[in-house]
Amino acid sequence: RFYDLDAHEIGELVRAPKVGKTIYKYIHHHHIPKLELSLHVLPITRSTLKIELTITPDFQ
Repeated sequence: RFYDLDAHEIGELVRAPKVGKTIYKYIHHHHIPKLELSLHVLPITRSTLKIELTITPDFQ
């Protein structure tokens, strides 16, 4: 979600408007790794779930 926001929106989201520009630079200059997440949840019983989480790096 952060990749779609501008510096002002990021500052509002983290409740620190003054650091929004700094965070924006780190995000868009690839200092923060981007990951793709895929989640599948399957109920086994009323109190048990089977959870499969796949994390794939999306580095450039």
